[in-house]
Amino acid sequence: KITTLRELMQQIEVEMTDEGLRITLTEEADRGFFESGSARLLAHGQQVVTKIGEILAPLGLDVAIEGHTDGKHFQAPDGYSNWELSTDRANAARRQLEVAGLPHENVAEVRGYGSTHPKFPQNLDDPRNRRIAIVVLDPFRPGKALHEGDSVGDSSVQDATEHLDEATQHAVDKAHEPQH
Repeated sequence: KITTLRELMQQIEVEMTDEGLRITLTEEADRGFFESGSARLLAHGQQVVTKIGEILAPLGLDVAIEGHTDGKHFQAPDGYSNWELSTDRANAARRQLEVAGLPHENVAEVRGYGSTHPKFPQNLDDPRNRRIAIVVLDPFRPGKALHEGDSVGDSSVQDATEHLDEATQHAVDKAHEPQH
């Protein structure tokens, strides 16, 4: 399990964007977060998304969840394609975040991009194009209207960044502990 944790850390990217804090879970050829061709989270995918949900839940910030696929043509006889798969994976992540305590009213958007926003456009079939992103939306981002009674509490995107940094460091420290 420690090896798995260390490997998973290489698949998680956290960055600040104009929209807010983006947490990206990127699949690899031999390590995915979902069953192949499915929106069913694997056990380690559930664990990672749950941990993120537990960190984000008390912050009271809105999130957007995105699903992305690689460019491999995928279409079932009933018309189910990468469009549906990416959206269904984003929704599966949303459900797991809510199970972990993220209030459903903090889910602002669920986005399915299919293969239209590749991380590696030079190789559309690269498995690392398959990913989900959880975007902690900046409550003060341009275009976000604050309404009377809206509250962002004492938390901010900076708080989320600090919590995620602490959780990441804790996971890295545990990965480097000697096995018994």
